[in-house]
Amino acid sequence: MNKKTIKKLLVVTGGVLVLAAVILGIWVYQSNTNSNDSDTDGSATTGIETVDTVAATHAAVNEANGVEEGLKAYDDAIKNASNDTTITLNVNKSLYASSKGSLDTAVTAANEAIAKSDGKDNQAYFAAAVAYEQKGDYSKALENYKKALEAFNSDTSRTNSSSGAYYQKKITEMEGKL
Repeated sequence: MNKKTIKKLLVVTGGVLVLAAVILGIWVYQSNTNSNDSDTDGSATTGIETVDTVAATHAAVNEANGVEEGLKAYDDAIKNASNDTTITLNVNKSLYASSKGSLDTAVTAANEAIAKSDGKDNQAYFAAAVAYEQKGDYSKALENYKKALEAFNSDTSRTNSSSGAYYQKKITEMEGKL
């Protein structure tokens, strides 16, 4: 294979990985939240609304020309979303930014999701942990994996038990790096 073919293959593979991360994020998030929770502002948000908004945003990000345009697609969606959907979008924006090497943006988006969720969303802490880990800040990654596990264990509506085991694995891994 020549260099051009390899580069195209890497771009396609990267796109598939981002899509898989977003879908996994949506699935885990939806598995760990009630489908008809009320936002902190009192409005009801359905899981379908969240999935529809996130799917539309992902389509815009997928068609974006570059990272900045992809991040702008998330920002545009976040401006018009309900609180619960905003949390999901910020988590996904953080994971997208991390996958593209925009680690400061990833941390900011994760922290916005943490703030919007009043510190109760395990996926928001997970997104922050991923960004900090990629930045090489294992202390902050460890802190956020621990908070993710704590939030996960506090959520009585969760239906996915594999996240807790994964967080514990990452906690042990980060402790080994300190």
